[in-house]
Amino acid sequence: MINKTYKGFDQKLSLLIQILSECRCSLWICDENIYWLYYVFPTFWDAAIRGVKIFLVTIHSRDEKEEYRRWLLKQIGAEIYVTNSLPFHGFLFDQDKNTKLALVSDNQKAVNSYLNYTEETGRVYSTRKDALVINNLWNFLSPWQKQISLIQTKQIFFETCSLSMLFDKLRCVEQYKYAKLSLQIIDINNVMLLQRYIKEYKFIQINQLINNVYTPGKYELFEPLKLTFEDSTSSIITPPVLETNGDKLIVIEGNTRFFYCLQNGLSHIKAVVVDNVEEPLPGEPLSINLASLTSLTLPLDSLISKLDRNKFRRIEENIHK
Repeated sequence: MINKTYKGFDQKLSLLIQILSECRCSLWICDENIYWLYYVFPTFWDAAIRGVKIFLVTIHSRDEKEEYRRWLLKQIGAEIYVTNSLPFHGFLFDQDKNTKLALVSDNQKAVNSYLNYTEETGRVYSTRKDALVINNLWNFLSPWQKQISLIQTKQIFFETCSLSMLFDKLRCVEQYKYAKLSLQIIDINNVMLLQRYIKEYKFIQINQLINNVYTPGKYELFEPLKLTFEDSTSSIITPPVLETNGDKLIVIEGNTRFFYCLQNGLSHIKAVVVDNVEEPLPGEPLSINLASLTSLTLPLDSLISKLDRNKFRRIEENIHK
């Protein structure tokens, strides 16, 4: 049973991931800033691989990061329509099915600052109880719906990412410029996490990633992969990244993946280990056994004890430059 309402960014993403994983026909997005795409991109490319047609109705933007996010959507086959104003902010699912769903924000304007993430509220509408609302939302998008039949699925596939490509990207992280990088098989019980709380939506998404990409047996768990698009460009699926700190291994990127494996009895995974990092950690690590799952939208300094934002490792930002 999917909750009818949400409060905060994290609950919104949990609902989006759950609904989109069941989506079979089409997804329409109405938003001026798709700031959330980085957090849920694996669910989106999984939907595209399944043949779900994706459409974005948005407004003009000159922001480089927003342009890159829109490029990513296009690479997995999405169509993007630019207009002057938007009637709502949210998502419409499976127009051609009797059980249509909508996930819509109560906010009149897009939420694109983490300061507002905890304040955002919204709800799920379904044709069973909210047929009038659903029909009105679809009518708002009617000017663009005639082009659905013209959309063709793009070819996207997984392949192994070379260590040289991955390491070149990681060395763009300020703290890793002169560090030693290696790919190792890690015993989960020997690591410490930076995050004391693991986000529920990320936990759900990791479960999907493992089931859809790694479980079939073609790839080892979390070995470096890349998603290759029809024009031969690609996007790296960042593996877990750990730093050595004395005799300890600290998870910098991939806290959710390690926590998921611990909860599901998986003892070893592949990860990048970074040695000889001179700058102190961005927070105080804790035992993986002390971490817990949360659906709340929490600021970063609540997730990481004694957080120093100036020492934060900008891994994803540099991987996807």
